[in-house]
Amino acid sequence: WSGQSLVLCVCRDISERKQTQVQLQLWANAFESANFALAIADATTNTFLAVNPTFARERGYRPEELVGLPFLAIYPADLRDATLEKVAALDRSGHGVFEAEHVARDGRRFPVLMDITVVRDGAGKPLRRVAYALNITLRKEAEATLARQAEEMKRRNAELERFNQVSVG
Repeated sequence: WSGQSLVLCVCRDISERKQTQVQLQLWANAFESANFALAIADATTNTFLAVNPTFARERGYRPEELVGLPFLAIYPADLRDATLEKVAALDRSGHGVFEAEHVARDGRRFPVLMDITVVRDGAGKPLRRVAYALNITLRKEAEATLARQAEEMKRRNAELERFNQVSVG
C-alpha cells in the first residue's frame, strides 16, 4: 500500500429525482405563465401560499404582495362571513364551484366564479386549497343587459296588447 491511494466511489441513480425536478419545473412554469387566475392557500392558516401573476394583477397586486396575506383580504368585508361558511363546506366536501365577489386593491369589486379543490394530508385533514378564479364581469354585464331587454320587451308587449284591445273594442 505504500505510495498508493485508495479511491472509493459510490454511485447512485438519480434519474428519478431528475425526472421529478423536471415535472416540478413544468408545473411551476405553467402556474406562473397561465393566463387564468390561480392561487394556493394554506388550509390551516387561511393565508395565501402562492398566487400567479394573473391572479395578482386582476386584484391590483404583485404576487409577492399577496403571499402571506389572509385569503379573506380579497373578499369584501360584508361577504367574509358567508365566504368562511363556503370554505368550511369545501373543506368537508373536497371541491366546490361558487360565485363570489373579490375586491381589488383600489376598492373595485368584481364578480368571480371560484373553483376550489382541497388537498388533504394522509389522515384526511385539509392542508391546501387550490383555487381557480374566473373574472365573470363581462358575463354579469351581458346577463344584466339581457334582463333589461327582456323587461323592455314585456313592457312593449303589454303596450301592444292594450293598443290592440282599444283598437278592437
